[in-house]
Amino acid sequence: MIRPLAICLEDTAAGRLVQCVALAADEPGLSLDAEGEIRWQASGGCQLHAGEDGRLRVTRADGQTGARLERGGRTMELTVGEPTPVVSGDELVVGPRRLRVHLHGEAPAVSPPTHLDRLAAPADAPVEVAVRDRPPKAPCGIVPGTGAVGNLALLLLVLGGIAILVWWWLSR
Repeated sequence: MIRPLAICLEDTAAGRLVQCVALAADEPGLSLDAEGEIRWQASGGCQLHAGEDGRLRVTRADGQTGARLERGGRTMELTVGEPTPVVSGDELVVGPRRLRVHLHGEAPAVSPPTHLDRLAAPADAPVEVAVRDRPPKAPCGIVPGTGAVGNLALLLLVLGGIAILVWWWLSR
């Protein structure tokens, strides 16, 4: 029995995440239409389904144009009727839309696609940096503000002092 897969599709341009479930290939389930819109239990377009080996697959339906899979800088046009394996991080480009796939394993329940309340930040969004009044204490053995040369000089000074003490002790 083929188990449904929990996935998220991230619209990289809009920064939206949609939580989805991919069913077996013989069941009507998750698909992308010609414009890249996510559809549930609709025929045609690009069907996203769980394979017998537990992997996510995408199959381009007859009549669907301009569908491709991008992985690690490589692009592959989807062939009509041929299931293509999809891994987490792959991007499906259908029509004007680019969707990044996030795999989450076996789905606990079958449900239609839902937009997540917490939106993903776009890649070019500004990052907030917290500025502290008092920085955290330095780890033991490191003198802040001295750099590598200063820490090396401090180490040599301590070792020199130990050597002098040992010499004095042995010379008595």
